Amino acid sequence: SRVAICLLGQLRHFELTGPSIRKFVIDAHKDADIFLNVPLDENTWKIALLGVNARFRIARIFRAYDMLESTMHKELLKSKSSPNGVQGLLQYFSLVEGCMQLIVAYEKMHGFQYKWIVRTRLDGYWTAPLPATIFRPGVYTVPYGYDFGGLNDRLGAGDRQTTMATINRLSILPSLHAQGYRNIHSERVFEVHLRVSGIRVAKEMLPFCILSHRNFPWPVLETPVASILSKGPLNGAYCRPCTPKAGQRESNRIVRKLYRNTGWWSVDRSGWIPTDGVTLELCDASKQAWEDGWEAVFDRASGREAAEIRMRLGNASLADCIEQNEEFQRGWEIWDGMSPKDLCLHSRRDGQNFPLH
Repeated sequence: SRVAICLLGQLRHFELTGPSIRKFVIDAHKDADIFLNVPLDENTWKIALLGVNARFRIARIFRAYDMLESTMHKELLKSKSSPNGVQGLLQYFSLVEGCMQLIVAYEKMHGFQYKWIVRTRLDGYWTAPLPATIFRPGVYTVPYGYDFGGLNDRLGAGDRQTTMATINRLSILPSLHAQGYRNIHSERVFEVHLRVSGIRVAKEMLPFCILSHRNFPWPVLETPVASILSKGPLNGAYCRPCTPKAGQRESNRIVRKLYRNTGWWSVDRSGWIPTDGVTLELCDASKQAWEDGWEAVFDRASGREAAEIRMRLGNASLADCIEQNEEFQRGWEIWDGMSPKDLCLHSRRDGQNFPLH
C-alpha cells in the first residue's frame, strides 16, 4: 500500500535530529514517498543531511511571511503555548495544511491516491524506528502524553480519508471560536477539531522527542524537559542533551506529581510515566542555553556515526554547503525552492557567514 511521509517545520539543530530522522523514519519505511515542507531560515542548508533517496517526491522550501492575527485568533488561541505566540501557532497550522497540499498535488499529477499519510516534525530526535503499528484503518494515530488537556499533535498518521479530515487546521478555527472556545492550547484545539469532525483517535508510544532550547523553571512547575540520555519512547516531549539534574527515581516522582497537581496532563498511559522500559531523566532547563559540554552528552547518547556528522557539519565551508545541496536537490522529483548557492548564501553556520574554503 502507498505511504506518504511529510516532514515539516524548521531545522533547529538539524545536525543532531537529521541523521536520526533519516535512519529511523525514512530508512525504516523504504517504500514510503517523502515530502518536505520547510520555511527558509538560517539553518535550512542543513537539509542535505537527509541524503539521497529514490522516493523523494516534492520538496518545498519557502519564505514565510507573517499571517494576519485576527481578534478571533487572539481570543481562541493561548499565545503562551508557543514561543512565537499566536503567530507561531498560525504558522504551524499552515505548515500542516501545506503538507497535504503537496501530497494531493502529487496524487493528481500521477493519477493515484495514497492509502496512508504520516506527518512529523524536523526538530524531532528519534531513538528507534517509527513503528508500523501507527497504521490503523479508520482512526488517527497520535503520540501518548504531552497533550495539555487535548491531543499531542507532534506526529499524526492515518488513512487518507481520516487524514483529509484533520488537515484544515486554519479553516476550522472560526468554527471553534463560534462554539465558545477561548484561550486554549494548540493541543486542545487539535482535540476539539478531531472530535467535532467525528474522527476516532488512537494513541501510540513513539520513540522521539523535540530537541529544544525552550527554557522552563526548575524545580519543574508544569513542563518537564527530558535528557536525551533517557531510554524509551518520549512521545514528542521536549528534550535536550544534558547531564540529568534528576535521576530516574526523582524524575519519576516529579512527573507523577505533575499528573496529580495540574489539569494540563492527561491521566491515561503516557511516555512521561516511566513504564514499558522507559528510563526517564530530567534536565534543569531553566536556562535557554544548553550546558557547556552538551556535545559530549549528545555523542554519548547518539553514537559515533552521529557524532562524526555533527563535527563534520560544524566545519563545513560554503563550497561544502553548495556541493552537498546540489546533490540533495538533484534527488527530488520536484524541487520548489531556491538554488543550492542561494540557499547556502542565505544560511549561516553557527550564526556566521560560511568560510569560503
